[in-house]
Amino acid sequence: MGMQGRGRAIAAWVLWLGLGSSAGGCAVGLEDPGLDPSPVPGVTAGGVTAGGSGDESGSDGGTTDGGSEDEGSGGLPGVDESGSDGGSDDGPEEPPVEAVCGDGAVQGAEECDNGVANGPLGNCTPICTLPACGDGFAHTPSGEACDDGNASDEDACLGDCTTAVCGDGIVQQGVELCDDGNASENDGCTSDCTLASCGDGAVQAPEQCDDGNGSNNDACLATCVPASCGDGFVRTGAEQCDDGNGSNEDGCLASCQAASCGDGFVQAGVEQCDGGGDPSVYSCSAQCQDQNVWYQWSFNQGFLPAPMACSDWNLWRSALATDHTSIHVAGTYDQPGRTCTGPEATQLCNALHNGTATSVNCDGHMWHVGDCVGTMEVTVDGSVCSCGNPGWALRPCVPYVDWGGMATSTCSGPTQEMYVECGFE
Repeated sequence: MGMQGRGRAIAAWVLWLGLGSSAGGCAVGLEDPGLDPSPVPGVTAGGVTAGGSGDESGSDGGTTDGGSEDEGSGGLPGVDESGSDGGSDDGPEEPPVEAVCGDGAVQGAEECDNGVANGPLGNCTPICTLPACGDGFAHTPSGEACDDGNASDEDACLGDCTTAVCGDGIVQQGVELCDDGNASENDGCTSDCTLASCGDGAVQAPEQCDDGNGSNNDACLATCVPASCGDGFVRTGAEQCDDGNGSNEDGCLASCQAASCGDGFVQAGVEQCDGGGDPSVYSCSAQCQDQNVWYQWSFNQGFLPAPMACSDWNLWRSALATDHTSIHVAGTYDQPGRTCTGPEATQLCNALHNGTATSVNCDGHMWHVGDCVGTMEVTVDGSVCSCGNPGWALRPCVPYVDWGGMATSTCSGPTQEMYVECGFE
């Protein structure tokens, strides 16, 4: 083996032992004590160079790569100064540990982990987050009454984790129609969070009353106005009837009392008259049927009329109805007498009733009603307050003996009974 061959072998041996070092270090080698201690070509004191000069060559036909010493620090190509091949001595990286909520160890994105103590009432939720309003867990220790996991104020749980209630000022959809946050019954929203309306039991403008029911038979109608006679609804215990009109001529009076004979109102189709229970209304019977009203009295020749003859005359006149359709006069000396019918009779009887004067031609005779010395008189075919013979006159209140007569002298006539009647055809 030549020197160059031995030098290469020594260098290779040194490298194999991993004892080479960079410049400034030390190297340990195995050396034949019989060899020349002079440096081996290509080997420096600090290690093996990459090659000598470009013209040197080994006896085994190897050559250097012709590079300069600037290409390295004396090491071999592909081998770093530490003797490793560039790989890491740490081994393969371990995979990251996966967090498991509930294992008691806070890992990864977990905010907390109390293990089996995790729960909606504890200090750590079942999903390992710190309790907070809106997390979906009602944490009562911190004052939450509910937690539905959303920020809506229109459901059963408000955004501040309090339970929605009527009066909180927030309308709960599907449950409340309104919520004005007060307990007043006098505004547009009642205390039970329903819209104010007639029938809710609270009086609100323009309501005049509201008893909370739909009855029209009590003091407050279903329209929230007070019951009254004439509203068309019969109020129990107060009205006998209510036909909604002001008529007194049907079965229900304007006073909401049932019509009856004697109430003073003529019920159409039922009554002919109604004297209101006054027995002095002779023209109307107790059954509210028309009846003739007559005056009959005896007079004595040469004597003044009896006081009662005058008072009864005036009572008879006041008892006359307003719708008589006939008038008849007669007496001892003319029992058939004379009669007027129709509207002329109504006019004559009304004049007697009212104390007014009138004259009509009826059934061929001239009839007069008028005043004679301050009293009322009825005369046929003659003049008022005059003497006729024969004549037909009746004036029972005159202060003379000239009280009239039927088919006789009407002044100082003979003793006789006279009769006058207002009636109905």
